Amino acid sequence: EGESTALDDAPTVTEGGVLATLEGDIGTAGEEDTYTLAVEAGQIVYFDAIEGSSDILWSASDASGERLFNGSWTRESSDPGRYTLETSGDITMTVTGRDDATGAYNLQIWQVPDTITTPVAIQQFDPSLPPTEQPGIQGEIAFVGQEVAYTFEAEPGQIVYFDAQQGGSDILWTLTDSRGERLFNGNWTRENSDPGRYELGLGGTYTMRFDGQGTTTG
Repeated sequence: EGESTALDDAPTVTEGGVLATLEGDIGTAGEEDTYTLAVEAGQIVYFDAIEGSSDILWSASDASGERLFNGSWTRESSDPGRYTLETSGDITMTVTGRDDATGAYNLQIWQVPDTITTPVAIQQFDPSLPPTEQPGIQGEIAFVGQEVAYTFEAEPGQIVYFDAQQGGSDILWTLTDSRGERLFNGNWTRENSDPGRYELGLGGTYTMRFDGQGTTTG
């Protein structure tokens, strides 16, 4: 036995924000709490574990019954993370204890803005400026789960250097080539954590993506 709760409908909130909070207590062994939330196809959400334990687990399925994640810990920093929902209708979330475990939990679902992709040009090094003042890309991860993307065009065999000038170990960037293959993945953006020198063998359009680790913004 357990509680079954229909959460308020979740309209798309393009500026981000909390869509729903799942807060409760598994008071007896074997109890299972169930929540449903109405969403739209293409909606991007972030599942955030705020409080719980490695013995209180949650799972989620979309409206078609396909499992999004299963048996994820509810303890802080064990987030299932970001998902793009493919089906309109109710997502169903369950919370239960492992074996005979009991305890409280507090979980949130965030609305994530759509990824905005901006074309940029490869910057030319200016020998008259110190490294910290070279032209570059400036941006911000303003919302939980947000992803910011930039594309640039390169000639086959062009050699470039990727320079992390400002950021942190929790703001990460990834580079993919024109075939979608990753050249580097989840690199820190903090100063002196440069991905470094790459020869872009394919040429064409390359994509850089930036996001926060967990619920990090900045």
